[in-house]
Amino acid sequence: MSVKALRIEASLEERELVQRVLRGDQQAAQEMVAAYRDYMYKTCANVLGHRDPDAEDMVQEAFMIAFKKLHEFEFRAPLKSWLAQICAYLCYRNIRKRNRMIVTLDEDLENLALNAARALMERQNADEERKQKLDFLDNCLRKISEDCRRILEMRGKEEQSYAAIGKALKIPMGTVMSRIARCKEALKVLVSRSSKEQML
Repeated sequence: MSVKALRIEASLEERELVQRVLRGDQQAAQEMVAAYRDYMYKTCANVLGHRDPDAEDMVQEAFMIAFKKLHEFEFRAPLKSWLAQICAYLCYRNIRKRNRMIVTLDEDLENLALNAARALMERQNADEERKQKLDFLDNCLRKISEDCRRILEMRGKEEQSYAAIGKALKIPMGTVMSRIARCKEALKVLVSRSSKEQML
């Protein structure tokens, strides 16, 4: 049998298979899947890469499209070529989708990095500002009387209760409260004065 005859025979077999599928013959649909599945998988693997996990999904989707559009197939090329074109289209669409996802992921990661860097900088600035304020306050505390500095540190830094301070200093609680109020006022005046001096 000549090559030309073989081609005609193959074409007739394809036409018969397609017509059976179009008539709703489930056996014919299974035969079509069995006949072309491996070829379609190789096509997808060639486009996506060897053992790509999406290749099998592309084959399944290609068959779904092929069965839906089979009535449009005009036998101008072998059936497997038409099926391979569908596979290639789906694979390239999948690659474009992956690339978009990578770009989006890169943008998200860049934004996260920028936000993290900004937050770190703000935190460092806040820490530095807080340190400067504490240093300034300590300098001001050194300029007031020893009694005031001690009682304000006991109340502020050490967070002792009025009762504990009174017991430690051996003074009544009322005296503790009035002395703290007086010392705070003295410190406030000193802070205000020192702030104005720094601005000059």
